[in-house]
Amino acid sequence: IYGPAPSAPAESKNILCPACGKAGLKPATVMYGGAMPDDFFKAASEDFPMGSKRRGGEGAGGENDRPTVDLLIVMGSSLTVMPAGGVPEWADARCKKVLFNLEPAGRFTREATVGDASELPEWSAAFGPIDDLCVALLTELGWIADAAARADVLCDASKAAIVSAADLAEL
Repeated sequence: IYGPAPSAPAESKNILCPACGKAGLKPATVMYGGAMPDDFFKAASEDFPMGSKRRGGEGAGGENDRPTVDLLIVMGSSLTVMPAGGVPEWADARCKKVLFNLEPAGRFTREATVGDASELPEWSAAFGPIDDLCVALLTELGWIADAAARADVLCDASKAAIVSAADLAEL
């Protein structure tokens, strides 16, 4: 659908989890045809200065043309709606890009394997439910206990997955 649909809400609101009622699914949504917030473009030009230049923005110059992002993790996206869908393309070629998704999207077709991050190809993916992939990443990084301590803001299913993984990590 392009343009505002008569049944679409006028503004974005939090989506409540049907199981527990908490607003942990999405903090906000930009409707088709709606403008992205200015903060999106400000952050993109700071994080991806050369990408900003390629998009017609001022970008950075000289010393600031170095990559500012070493790893970009994209979660749950078809990468088809612009401008957000183009963000992985804005990152410098030296930036490792990983997609957490149920299925391939964009240039993310190769499933990553666990190992040395320096061996990770520029474009990699991990396919499966986002909760499972995030729990695996948090566990691998040794951050699962910290995540469990902050899990109260999550829906019950996500909280249970993180707390369970933290309990297993303590064994």
